Amino acid sequence: PRLPALPTRAVARGLAADLVAADPKIRRAAVAEAADPRVLLTASRDPDGDVARTAILSLTKLYAEGQVEPKEIIAVATDRTIPDRTRLFAINGVAGVASPEGAAMLVQMLGGTTLERRAASVSLAGQDPEVAVPALITALSDGDEYVRLQAVDSLKLLSRGRDFGLDAGAW
Repeated sequence: PRLPALPTRAVARGLAADLVAADPKIRRAAVAEAADPRVLLTASRDPDGDVARTAILSLTKLYAEGQVEPKEIIAVATDRTIPDRTRLFAINGVAGVASPEGAAMLVQMLGGTTLERRAASVSLAGQDPEVAVPALITALSDGDEYVRLQAVDSLKLLSRGRDFGLDAGAW
């Protein structure tokens, strides 16, 4: 597989060479050392899942610290060319920080793939209730049982324990 071009000016020469090495173990170790968000954003699309997940985990930490713009991590979380298992790390990273951008992404995901709907139904519990509650009430009628049940659980968390089950009108 072709490796993505990395912005090597941001890293030391030896590390730059390791970031594009043919061996994914070397790339993964180099990505674990990298601290530049541009390098990590590029590595998040590495063809090797372990390398990409390592990059995404570092990116989500930087995002939580305010060092990565919401639009950048959201671009990774919403990129359907990234394998679902890997992309889920980015979705969870976005969801881990309450923000208008993250909440909007999660609401939009309630209309997406099964993976997106399931992740959103869990993750909206950590977002602004004014945005999350109406979206979760809509999710009570989702075709996927997991989404419906998780929407109930998220609504219970947001309402301090109230439980109206799947009754959207009661919510």
